[in-house]
Amino acid sequence: MSWAHFVAKFNAKYFSQEALDRMEACFLELTQGERSVREYDREFNRFLVYAGRGMEDDQAQMRRFLRGLRPDLRVRCRVPQYATKAALVETIAEVEEDLQRQMVAVSPAVQPKKTQQHVTPSKGGKPADGQKRK
Repeated sequence: MSWAHFVAKFNAKYFSQEALDRMEACFLELTQGERSVREYDREFNRFLVYAGRGMEDDQAQMRRFLRGLRPDLRVRCRVPQYATKAALVETIAEVEEDLQRQMVAVSPAVQPKKTQQHVTPSKGGKPADGQKRK
């Protein structure tokens, strides 16, 4: 018995067609969103198996994975450059980390300065209850 045949038999016995259809729909609509690349990869792989797409070749999986990436990451990676999906995920994760480091380095200079709150002193020159001095 081949692996594909076993998976088909297993799914038929333990998953209703409706459940498999829902999983496939979730897989086809899956995008990275606010997840990290590694979190997106875990979710992608989880749905890949249950959506019946586990037998797709690496090139098909990479194209589908790239379609779900955030545009700022997708434009930096193209499928023909990578031999496997794992190599693609590692590269994209590194790109994501580099972008995050750049954002952290730029953020403090871009953020506006906080204004100081005016503190009204009470009797005796101390701040009134609930107010703090800066």
